[in-house]
Amino acid sequence: MSIKRFLKLNSTTIIWLIVFSWVCIIGSSRHWEKNLISNDVVSYYGYLPAAIIHHDIKLDFIVGHDEYAGKYWPENAPNGGRVIKTTMGLSFLYLPFFLTGHAIAKVFDYPADGYSAPYLILMLLSCLFYLVIGFHFLRKLLLIFFTDGITSLTMASVFFGTNLLWYATFDGLMSHAYLFTILIVFIYLVVKWHQEQQLKTAILIGLSGGLMTLIRPTMIVCFVIFALYSVYDKQSFTAKLKQLTGRPFHLVIIALCAFIVLLPQLAYWKYITGNFFFFSYVGERFYWNNPHIIEGLIGFRKGWLLYTPIMVFAIAGVFYMRKNVPEFLLSVAILLPLLIYVFFSWWAWWYGGSFGLRAFVDYYGLLAIPLASFYTQAFQAKFKKIKWVVATAAFLLIFLNMFQTWQFNKGLIHYDSMTKESYILGFGMKHHTAEWYDALEAPDYNRARKGISETYSEEEIKNITAANQIRFKGFNNLFVTCEIAGRKELTSTRNEPSEWETFSFVPLGNNKVAIKVADGNYISAETEMTDKLYGNKPEIGSQETFELIYLGNNRFALKAANGKYVHVNSKDPFLLKVNAKSIGKREKLRIYIN
Repeated sequence: MSIKRFLKLNSTTIIWLIVFSWVCIIGSSRHWEKNLISNDVVSYYGYLPAAIIHHDIKLDFIVGHDEYAGKYWPENAPNGGRVIKTTMGLSFLYLPFFLTGHAIAKVFDYPADGYSAPYLILMLLSCLFYLVIGFHFLRKLLLIFFTDGITSLTMASVFFGTNLLWYATFDGLMSHAYLFTILIVFIYLVVKWHQEQQLKTAILIGLSGGLMTLIRPTMIVCFVIFALYSVYDKQSFTAKLKQLTGRPFHLVIIALCAFIVLLPQLAYWKYITGNFFFFSYVGERFYWNNPHIIEGLIGFRKGWLLYTPIMVFAIAGVFYMRKNVPEFLLSVAILLPLLIYVFFSWWAWWYGGSFGLRAFVDYYGLLAIPLASFYTQAFQAKFKKIKWVVATAAFLLIFLNMFQTWQFNKGLIHYDSMTKESYILGFGMKHHTAEWYDALEAPDYNRARKGISETYSEEEIKNITAANQIRFKGFNNLFVTCEIAGRKELTSTRNEPSEWETFSFVPLGNNKVAIKVADGNYISAETEMTDKLYGNKPEIGSQETFELIYLGNNRFALKAANGKYVHVNSKDPFLLKVNAKSIGKREKLRIYIN
């Protein structure tokens, strides 16, 4: 299809294309058969089975029952109450679909436990339902200011060209696609209120604004859009003040409706914790004096503009908003840098395991406005070549995002450990390579949580004591463990650390150490027998003594008493041996200190 013909598409066609693509992706992957209630969804969803099936929002029913271990992740309040970590807003959006799935489960004899097939299928359909609503209102919003062709290209760019594609399909029960929709509805209502100033619109603004805040409290900043809409110079500021002061009752209604939506959460916190307000992200915080802005925007781990490059057009479009859509200029110009600062001040500025920087997905409806502004400017340019360059770039970036979404689903883009080297090695890659695994570097969550550098200094490495708990990763980005069929052979095979992946150094002077296993035995290099490493010796001898060689960037090598280095075998089961004469990539171990 030519660019000219694409721009003549009715924007409604894009919505049908989105629906068709969603059905194909979910259907071909049989996504409903997978563990959909996982990660953050555990908490978003947990309110519903707790309240409706178990009739116990205090979660007393999970005590002493291992079968609920992965289904509820409560935080402990100071009064001993078990409080669900996330706020309950998303449960209200899930609710009609949950109840339908619950009824189907009972009628057709499925387990009515909240987790059987009827519930999962209905939850997936809830994502599609709200996604269609979101793009319906995005279309209506954009058509107020832009042509149908620009609206079509913008909608296609937002869905197919960003990580919304991932969070509306493979990770569709996360909050992002839902918040994307609620914010668009909120923005559309803001525009309609300023056009008509009807009381019912004010009520809906309050309800939608309250709902998105109930889903994610930081979304309260979006009320700035209402406050600054249509303000772009002194004259428009005066007109806005006159408009607001002329409808004081509407302002009260907006605030009251938002507060009413938030009341269930306040009541829940009061009931469980004894306080109306409770910060349920226990042990997590913002570091306002240490934002990771450069890494967050263009870093290889999760850089927003690196993994969602089409949003560069949206940022460029801000500079054309004064000409094309001045009503939103001030709100976008203030919110965008504010969001960048807030998002990248969070302790885990990469936001855990995700495709790209997922925190921005919620705001793509707002960023669609400067994106459409950029496209408008490009297609109205005097030089026709600019139009073709921008259109071609847009289609290439959409294709890149779709391909990288496929890569992420196949594990070819790592969820939290990408580096410059792994990005370059993996660009266009269709199969894993040992070199790509070797280039990965997992973040140190413990240090990030404390707000300190993830890279250890050489002094810290030298000052490790027996009191420190140590974890290692091999070149394959897997933790070293000493629990293999009871033989205590060391391998690099574990995705997650447990007691058998935890060690401690015993300093012996002159960079010499012994390494103690969780059960109190020491790692031994039995070079005369098999070259393997075992965690089986009760005392320290020559074969239990290693020289620690710090290599920088949290990596080190271990030299055994025979002068050879500990080596991670490149074949299954990734045994650790002492047979390397020099330090190469398979001799480099990554260290984590608790």
